[in-house]
Amino acid sequence: MSKLSFLSYKTQVLIIALSLWNAHFVILSQNKIHLKDLENNAYKPIKNAVNVLVFLDTECPISQQYVRELETLRLAFSQENIHFCAIFPTKGVTKHDVVVFQKKYNFLYECIIDYDKKLTIRLNAKTTPEVFIVNDKNKIFYQGAIDNLYYDLGKKRLKASIFYLKNALNNIIEHQPITIKSIQAVGCDIER
Repeated sequence: MSKLSFLSYKTQVLIIALSLWNAHFVILSQNKIHLKDLENNAYKPIKNAVNVLVFLDTECPISQQYVRELETLRLAFSQENIHFCAIFPTKGVTKHDVVVFQKKYNFLYECIIDYDKKLTIRLNAKTTPEVFIVNDKNKIFYQGAIDNLYYDLGKKRLKASIFYLKNALNNIIEHQPITIKSIQAVGCDIER
C-alpha cells in the first residue's frame, strides 16, 4: 500500500467516524424531553418567547441568595414576553421540597423537577444557580452566571458590578447582539 493510499484510507475512516458521531449527536438533539411542572402539567418552552431556565438547588446557599433577584428580574421583564422557569436537578429533591422553597423565598415563576436529568444533560448545566436563555426550539442565547457577585465558591464581592443575565435580556429586547454569551456560573455542583 502506498503512502498516499494509506493517508486516503485514514482520512476516509476519520470522515466515517465523524459522520457517525455527528449522526449520533443529531439523534440525541432531536429526542424529546418530557418534563412536568409541580401540578403535573407538561412543560414546554413558551412559543415565540424568550425562556429563562434557571437551575436551582433548594439546599444551595448561593441559589437561595439569588431567588429574590431572579423574581425581581422576572417582574421587571414580565411585559417583554420573557418567561422564567426554575429547574431543580438535585438528586432526591421532592415536590414538597420545591413547594416549601418557593413559599419560603416568595417567588412565582414555574418550577420543574428534572428527575432523570435529561434537560440538565441536554443543556450541559453544571452548577446551581446557572441560567440559560433559550427560545422555544432550545437555541441557547446565553448560558452562565446571573451576575459577577460571586467570583469563586465562598468568595464574593460586596456587590455585583456586571449583570450578565439582565444585560443579555436587555440586548434581546433591543434587538442587539448579546455581548457576553457565556460566563462560568459559580455555585453548587450538579451531581450527575
